[in-house]
Amino acid sequence: MEQQNLNEEQNQQTKPTYDPTKGKEVEDKSFLPKDEILDGVIIDIKCDIVKNMVDKEYLPQWKGNLDSPCIEVSVDVPRDQEKLKNYREYSDPIIVPQIFTYEQGENGEIEYSPNMNLGKFKDKYKELPSIGLPVKISVTKKGFGKINLE
Repeated sequence: MEQQNLNEEQNQQTKPTYDPTKGKEVEDKSFLPKDEILDGVIIDIKCDIVKNMVDKEYLPQWKGNLDSPCIEVSVDVPRDQEKLKNYREYSDPIIVPQIFTYEQGENGEIEYSPNMNLGKFKDKYKELPSIGLPVKISVTKKGFGKINLE
């Protein structure tokens, strides 16, 4: 019985609490060095429509058609790069997701224009996204990554 009480106390000590009167805004934390170009490899591609792929909080900001077909490309950024030497203490993998929209052709073709991000991807990397394809990740001034399309 004493062991059970000890376990309950430990669970209560580590259980998170929520008190809206104690809210505190902090800066976004980034696991990437700002203003850098990093190497990455596509590790996953998911396909759906935009409104099912984009986080609900960002849907109001989406500029295109929410019912457009899209892919979410996930890129692994290996930590052994020299530019990440100060970021190696984190154990979680660095995964950079990015959404690309396209149009579905009558016979299942993936249709895109040169001005769409998928077209820019094809122009830069000479092929459409596929698992295992090496890509470059551009890190913004705020320290967040996206696939380099320029």
